[in-house]
Amino acid sequence: MKKLLIIRHSKSGWDSSIESDHKRTINADGKAESSIMEIVLRIELNQIEEVYCSSATRAKMTAETLKIDPQKLSIKDELYTFKHKELGRFIFDLNSTANYVQIIGHNPGITDFINLNSNGRIDNVPTTGAMILEWPDAKTWADTEKNKGKLVFFDCPKNNK
Repeated sequence: MKKLLIIRHSKSGWDSSIESDHKRTINADGKAESSIMEIVLRIELNQIEEVYCSSATRAKMTAETLKIDPQKLSIKDELYTFKHKELGRFIFDLNSTANYVQIIGHNPGITDFINLNSNGRIDNVPTTGAMILEWPDAKTWADTEKNKGKLVFFDCPKNNK
């Protein structure tokens, strides 16, 4: 079985002094969101074998405030994407024996990926929203492209305040 935890980065600021979208940081609300979800997801986060995070500053800050084990964390430029096809390609092409991985990335790619590749339907994944997909019969990450995953968990900070 393959299992995937996908988290959208935490709420970020729109400070006009930041020179690029890639360098935007999470704001105070984003830090609070991450702290809430770190508690909600603590058991799951401890079971994760590998974490792949967008290279955007706000995604890396989300990983930090979620207290992701640095030994498990890989920063990937290709996850700085807003397109579901690129996100899917990253997941389906994972050359990893890990059975449970985590992705920290961006919308609308995450919402679209979930809706196209799972049995679930989500209108919009909010910041620091977390979803778990399972593919019970998948032996490799390439196998996850063949069938829709089962959405077994969806939560966000707003549900836990």
